[in-house]
Amino acid sequence: MGWVLPKGTLEPNETYKAAATREVQEESGVTAKVRRYLGKTQYSFYLNGTNQGHRISKTVYWYLMATNSFDCKPQAEEYFADVGYYKQHEAYYLLKFHDERRIMSQAFAEYKAHTNPS
Repeated sequence: MGWVLPKGTLEPNETYKAAATREVQEESGVTAKVRRYLGKTQYSFYLNGTNQGHRISKTVYWYLMATNSFDCKPQAEEYFADVGYYKQHEAYYLLKFHDERRIMSQAFAEYKAHTNPS
């Protein structure tokens, strides 16, 4: 088990940025605004959970976002049990996937660089 960051699939005529804000809202109940693009990750998996069968390839576009509220509600329809805000070191160890830990660390660095300019 482990935590994952919000992500999903584009709806017809939707931009990556719009999809990101929609998925955050659907999966966590949080209304957020995109601050900046962070990059993308790519991965693949087999649909049936084994190393055979139909292979799915995904590209995820990541954004640093901001919100004015810490109120969250997990999306029950997707079987999410919990959502929340965490300190960087806590989030790093909660996240399930290496790519998500890397993008989260990048997001914290970007946030710090733009809130505490030297």
